[in-house]
Amino acid sequence: MGKNYLKRLTIPNTWSGILKKENVYIVRPSPGPHSFRLSMPVSVLLRQLNYGHSGREIKFILNNKDVLVNKRKILDPKFPVGFLDVFTISDLKEDYRMLLNGQGKLTLSKITKHTDRKVSKIIDKRTIAKGKTQINLSDGRNFVLDNHADYHPGDSVVLEVPTHKVLAHLPLKEGAHMILIGGKHIGETGTVLGLEGKQLTYKNNDGKEI
Repeated sequence: MGKNYLKRLTIPNTWSGILKKENVYIVRPSPGPHSFRLSMPVSVLLRQLNYGHSGREIKFILNNKDVLVNKRKILDPKFPVGFLDVFTISDLKEDYRMLLNGQGKLTLSKITKHTDRKVSKIIDKRTIAKGKTQINLSDGRNFVLDNHADYHPGDSVVLEVPTHKVLAHLPLKEGAHMILIGGKHIGETGTVLGLEGKQLTYKNNDGKEI
């Protein structure tokens, strides 16, 4: 059986705003659609936004207010909010998107546009029947589509939330905008220059080619 707690000294380096020596323990996120490294629990985010200061307050807020992840009401204080998810506090009429900053830290960024959309990366693709293709996404979802052979792992799709209808396909190709979610340059954004096998070259926002 997994532990219900997490020592602050062992939290992922991607978690931001956590003072590791302030207390011994912190909330461990529940298993969810995102990886442990690229998500943070709802209760931690509410505390960082000064919308709750104790476990009791957080539970009261979740049970009596509309706190949404991708436009779905959340009751579990340990529910993980992952990279590119939309986090909404309806009572305050505020929407945020979980992003990676230039230091590779998960950060809530306030948004006013496209609050009903999110982007997910395609991590796997397979043909399951004649004319039917299944794509598996980085947030744990999968879709069966008709005749979409141009979808490839590494590409991304724009989803409508909460219906998760596929609105657009964003191929990983020369000229595409990208953000790195791993490696020593995690959080860096730029423009794809070329792709050969698994080797990608890009120009970052400072104009440096990598």
